[in-house]
Amino acid sequence: MAAAGAITVREETWDHRRIVRVIFDLPDKPVNVLTTETMRALGEVLGNLEQEPPSGLVLESAKPGVFIAGADIHEIEKIDAADAAATVAREGRDLLWKLHTIRCPTYAAIDGVALGGGLEAALFCDYRIVSDSPKTRVGLPEVTLGIIPGFGGTQTLPRLIGLQPALDLILTGRQIDGRRAEKLGLADRCVPHDTFQEEVEAFVMRHPKKAAWPRRSPPFFLIRELTCSMARSAVLKKTQGNYPAPLAAIAAVRRGLGRELSEGLRIETEIFSALPQTRECKNLIRTFFQMEKFKKYSIPRLEEMARARGKPAPARACAVIGAGTMGAGIAQHLSACGLGVRLKDIDVKFLQRGIGAAEKIVRGSLARKRIRREEARDILARILPTLDYGPLRSAELVIEAVLEDLPLKRKVFDDLERVTARGVVLATNTSSLPIGKIAEGRPAESQGRYIGLHFFNPVDKMPLVEIVVAPCTSDETLARALEFVKAIKKTPVVVKDRPGFLVNRVLMPYMNESAYLLSEGVRIDHIDRLALKFGMPMGPLHLLDVVGLDVGEKVSHVLHEAYGDRMAPCPLFERLRREGRLGQKNERGFYLYKGGKKQPDHALYDGLPAAPAIAGEDITDRLILTMVNEAARVLSEGVVDDAETVDVGMLLGTGFPPFRGGLLKYADDRGLQSCVDRLYAFSERHGARFAPCDDLVRLAKSGGRFHQETVR
Repeated sequence: MAAAGAITVREETWDHRRIVRVIFDLPDKPVNVLTTETMRALGEVLGNLEQEPPSGLVLESAKPGVFIAGADIHEIEKIDAADAAATVAREGRDLLWKLHTIRCPTYAAIDGVALGGGLEAALFCDYRIVSDSPKTRVGLPEVTLGIIPGFGGTQTLPRLIGLQPALDLILTGRQIDGRRAEKLGLADRCVPHDTFQEEVEAFVMRHPKKAAWPRRSPPFFLIRELTCSMARSAVLKKTQGNYPAPLAAIAAVRRGLGRELSEGLRIETEIFSALPQTRECKNLIRTFFQMEKFKKYSIPRLEEMARARGKPAPARACAVIGAGTMGAGIAQHLSACGLGVRLKDIDVKFLQRGIGAAEKIVRGSLARKRIRREEARDILARILPTLDYGPLRSAELVIEAVLEDLPLKRKVFDDLERVTARGVVLATNTSSLPIGKIAEGRPAESQGRYIGLHFFNPVDKMPLVEIVVAPCTSDETLARALEFVKAIKKTPVVVKDRPGFLVNRVLMPYMNESAYLLSEGVRIDHIDRLALKFGMPMGPLHLLDVVGLDVGEKVSHVLHEAYGDRMAPCPLFERLRREGRLGQKNERGFYLYKGGKKQPDHALYDGLPAAPAIAGEDITDRLILTMVNEAARVLSEGVVDDAETVDVGMLLGTGFPPFRGGLLKYADDRGLQSCVDRLYAFSERHGARFAPCDDLVRLAKSGGRFHQETVR
């Protein structure tokens, strides 16, 4: 029997038992998803089997590395009313409920990704067998899309693994591997990937009866209330209440867990129905599609070149010049992706410090059980330190990550020109200096291999890389850099070679304005608290401390020289420099750092005005709208191709709140005329740095938007 090509049913005899295999394989799709059509097909299969139940029913997938990746997000995106949301959840829940009630044991054979609705289907089965494949990941990521599990996950998971572990998975959207799933009790057995099918058959033979349910008894009322109350407090502290979905998930678990499963499922549907039509959900789904698109980013002319010449193979042997924070972080990440890395510096103590920094990152991954001990050893073994340029002769791609000093960088590339082969990509990790200035004066045939690869700190956590294309950069170099960035599992944004590129140029006015606010007497923690309330992951003054006030000073001077008075550093920075404040690195910046804690340094208030009566809304707008204004300039100058690139860069490079959809999507939602009016008002009060740029004014006047159509 087959259903619309999405599901194949095979009836087999295993040791005299009638076993039905229900095999998911959506045609023309890289992954299985629970579309309306697929759910209808599964319903037909289960309806037929209910008439004459087999000895066992096994859910599995024909797609390598994928079980079921979840519900169809495109269908969720189209939901625009609570009634429609309730219908989708109720129909899906009632269908999967049949896996729980059918009069035969049911088994989910998971050898790959099982997320969202895919895992919820498995949770309604009696048993779950997972493989130890690195591709096997299970989780409920719905909250990252602004919804909650709607096919029973908030009710079945706590009854299977317990309240606290279930809340952890539901509220974070975290994905876990097969071994962790078995340890939590989410999987009944984790078996070798190489013998997966044989192990599944053996497990089915050993477990011929339906499993007891629930596996875990719900906790007593007071324990349940206390646990959910603590979870709610933690969510509010982390999200400032900006994300409705995690709070809704806690409510669904709390209200449903002390009742019969059927009543808990009804409660889940009721709570789910209020979420898909919210702006937060729409923006988070939009963000998801943007991220997926940019992970596969391509440029039409490069695709044409690849069809004619073949796609360039990503570099396998790399070198990193400079073993400081960024260089060590880049080297560690490249090695973690399986690449051989030569780490070069001028002094043994710098290399020792860099290797130590890489070891610290690896130890952290090991402690969080993201890698195994043998993987940790291999990562460190692939980083080979050197004081000489000689070993770099075999490198296919070199990344310079020395201090942000143009003469120094040019000296490094002078040396690289002498030792590297003609086809080697020469990349700089500069955060603001023009690539063209670094390549300037070199032979024309050599200039084509210069490009910017701007990583963000910490490299192991920040997913973005800005690929900075200078006028001299060849298409071949750009193509190789693009394939390289995707191969090391980073998200690329391609930008033109203008000082500050995209992210730092747009972010600097935000940080600069925070210093202006402080110089007017607004308290340090108040400024940062309002930024957190807006949804930023870190307040601007704290961010300056983390980046390093010395680093910020260098970038600010580059941008001031390039863009004039609107980028002039706040005079307060000169005082910080005189007082030797570097931020976290010397435990003294806007905050004082001691014992892992920070507190505002009240000594900075000396000589500043008393705290003024400025509305919180004014403070937030001064911080955020100055970024909108600069982003509009970036677009008008053609530094990036479109508003979508701006939003992805700011989401991944600064942590701009995803629930707002991106910086320019936020401006669109707010209304561009509102942004312009506020900027004009601020420019009258605080100076020309707030004057809205011409393109923003024109766009607002015409009733236009930065984004003209929905991302797909």
